[in-house]
Amino acid sequence: MENAILIAGTGLAANGVWQLLRGRTTVEAEALKSHRHEQPTKEEPEKQKKKKGNDSDGATAATPQPPPEEEEEKHDMEDFELPEDVYACAFVLANNATPGMYSFSPLANKQMALMWFYLLFISCSQSFALVALTAIAPPAVNAVTYFVDCSKTSSAAFQNASTSFGFESTEECVEELDFAFSVELSEDRTVTFYKVELDTPFYQHAFKGGAALGCLQVICCIWVMTHSYFRDFHDVEALLTFRDFNRWFLPVKGEKLLQNGWVFAIPFVQFGLSTAVVSVSWCMICGFDETVDVVLNSMAFTFISEVAEMFAEPVLKHYAGTSIAGLGADYGTEPIMYIVTEYDEANASAPGEGGWYVRADEKNKSGLLTDFKYRHEPGTYATPNKPAIRFLRFAYFIIPPLSLMLCIMISEGIIENIVGPMLLIASFTTVVAFSMFHY
Repeated sequence: MENAILIAGTGLAANGVWQLLRGRTTVEAEALKSHRHEQPTKEEPEKQKKKKGNDSDGATAATPQPPPEEEEEKHDMEDFELPEDVYACAFVLANNATPGMYSFSPLANKQMALMWFYLLFISCSQSFALVALTAIAPPAVNAVTYFVDCSKTSSAAFQNASTSFGFESTEECVEELDFAFSVELSEDRTVTFYKVELDTPFYQHAFKGGAALGCLQVICCIWVMTHSYFRDFHDVEALLTFRDFNRWFLPVKGEKLLQNGWVFAIPFVQFGLSTAVVSVSWCMICGFDETVDVVLNSMAFTFISEVAEMFAEPVLKHYAGTSIAGLGADYGTEPIMYIVTEYDEANASAPGEGGWYVRADEKNKSGLLTDFKYRHEPGTYATPNKPAIRFLRFAYFIIPPLSLMLCIMISEGIIENIVGPMLLIASFTTVVAFSMFHY
């Protein structure tokens, strides 16, 4: 009899544990399936009561089972941060400009003149540095000295030299070249030679060193590419991602959107310059045949790509302390700064209010923490610029190898000029990119 009672009690206890595990599993499954905005159904408490009644029927000896633990609510909100450089500052100010707040044009809004000055200075200075290195005064790897007899204008040797040096007559040869020496061949004949040096630019000397130097050149190229990708390209990607968020966020806050598709020129200029920096650096790294030059060139080009970040502090400080002029009564009487660069809880709206800035502890609310850091829920708004980001990423990894391949072809004498092919590649990338941007 005692054995029967013990067996029955054990069976009832096992049944209670099974029902507890089954109830907990059901609650977890329902929590995973439900969205964070959905409310619990009314049927769930009834099911739990029914299960508890089943556990107690015919099992007076069983101990009461504790209710299943509530799952902590899970959120998929993400914090996204923009780079604090000149390009990002200009892009934020241009995208936040609305008819009711301010204009980004320096002609209509004089407060934007400083931003345009920094933007043009940074982009033009980076462009000029690249043009100077490749076209105006390209660094020479080595120089070959020629001694020319300008009097023999009809000889084959002089014709070859004149073709290389660009002389069309004896007089021009004498005027342009420096005197080297004279040779007296006979009493009545003296030959005068003039000196000319022919430099070999870096893009005509790709991979002319040994195997060890070639390995170092490849390693330095990888350094530059990696550094530029995780800084410059990620910055461009962040700007285009912010554009999608901004076009959704402004109407939510009651602002009217402007048709300002021209602002895509800002991230595209940054993309073009960063890609050009990597391309030129690859050709220059692989063009020199001294180990010190190879390493120093890789370091120099990483410096060029960081110019926009170095000049960011004064412009960010200026617009963080400058209030927007001419705001209407709808924006209140308190001064509103153009940008907020540092998080301050005083800028955030109170819980339940619909301000632009949110508190750091409000994990379920989309909005701005600063103008360069925002909280959003991916998937709740359209992201039409993602295809453009994928194309730019593809172009970013394709253009530098193509540029280096063109330099190798020039070094081997297969082609004579790199300008035409590079202009073709740049034009194709520009057309495709702007056709994919969502205005």
